[in-house]
Amino acid sequence: MSFLLLHNGNCLVKPWASKFYNCTQMVCLNDPWPDATDLQEKYQLVSATSICTDLTTADVFDIKELFNAKQSLQIVKVITAYENDLANLEPVWGDNYSKEQWLISTFSRLSCADQVVFLQPVVLSCLQSGPDIIFTPGRSGTHVLKGITNVHNYLHHDDNLLISNKLTELVNAKKIISVLRKKFIDQVCSDAIGQKYGIIVSNRHNIDKNCQITSKWKPIKLSTTNYQLTLEKICNYVDVLLGLKMLYNKHVEFSLLDNLQEHFDNIFFVKNPYRSQDIISNYSEAVDACEQEYQPIYDQIITILQRVFGTNLYNLLPKELTSAAIDCKIVD
Repeated sequence: MSFLLLHNGNCLVKPWASKFYNCTQMVCLNDPWPDATDLQEKYQLVSATSICTDLTTADVFDIKELFNAKQSLQIVKVITAYENDLANLEPVWGDNYSKEQWLISTFSRLSCADQVVFLQPVVLSCLQSGPDIIFTPGRSGTHVLKGITNVHNYLHHDDNLLISNKLTELVNAKKIISVLRKKFIDQVCSDAIGQKYGIIVSNRHNIDKNCQITSKWKPIKLSTTNYQLTLEKICNYVDVLLGLKMLYNKHVEFSLLDNLQEHFDNIFFVKNPYRSQDIISNYSEAVDACEQEYQPIYDQIITILQRVFGTNLYNLLPKELTSAAIDCKIVD
């Protein structure tokens, strides 16, 4: 078996992995290899031997391709303590490595990992008594959760969350409530429509007005860029959820929006007055592309969340953590 190590740029990681997994060290996956020039040749090479290659946070690598690499490589996210990183960072980092950069690097790509290994124990302090908070990627059911749970404190994920006051709200919350759509195409369409025309939330008071607004919308054509942006958005969001659990030991409740439909009649919620099929000009083509290339990746992500956090339908008491989709271990 061969391994792809995701880490912060700590020089100790690859020698440790070579010894621990009994495999040969190879240069970064992004760099040229002696007997392989492109990714497919590299995947063929690793399938016939046992090596460990790596990617650091500084290495640019397509998220979709990272999931494709799972077919040939076991992806291991290696977490190291900030102090250990400072003493063993690769020279490219220089003297500009802050705790904020460490946190961003440590959370990065958790959603892509088959296994998470702590080379040193890392537990970050936080309060557990702040107000409950709904935390979503946006366009995935925030207002539905507000109506069902009666929790009105909410945050949408954004790229600056880990270096903003929003992180403090999350780490201090007693409970974090999250939700995702079941179908990747639904999230892609919602993101594209929201980006083009803005957020529109309908209820019994404004439904007629919203119908007039949406009737004037012009069609949108989806492209590969839309699919990639949504996948990156979801992965970055899930990175934060998993990081909050693994590093701060936060209590997270997770649901799929599709599983909450029986509660819709109990809240003042009306589905938006448009259909994606009517707004997306190449809807059938987009459905096919998402089903073939992106839904299998999205299903993997949902499976991780369900196994780590369970599935809360809000008709039972929250369940305790019973299993994990990602193997987590501390290695001294």
